[in-house]
Amino acid sequence: MLVLVQNGVGAGVLTPIISILIILGSISTAVNMISGIVTRCVNAVERDRKSDAERMKGHLARNAVFTLIFTFIAFAIAQFGLMAVVKQGYAYLGYAALITLFIPFVLHAIITRGREI
Repeated sequence: MLVLVQNGVGAGVLTPIISILIILGSISTAVNMISGIVTRCVNAVERDRKSDAERMKGHLARNAVFTLIFTFIAFAIAQFGLMAVVKQGYAYLGYAALITLFIPFVLHAIITRGREI
């Protein structure tokens, strides 16, 4: 890239190329993330089915429904802004950590009198 800029090909030519590569990278990442979570969810739902025939019945519809749900969630996060979601998420994450980590730790320390912490 440095050679191109020094040889007269300016940043005006490289900027659209870099922008296109960033957009393609974002799209491919989003597609892979949604595909991965859809596969996990569909497998979890189909795990209760006994035979392969039962699993395949409605498989495409389950894939479509989960894909729409997770695509909508990604779209909503993009519309409302990631910072707003993270700000609210960190507040709730603090409450969850208090309930699942801090309180059990203190109770364990009290019950065992600190011997096995």
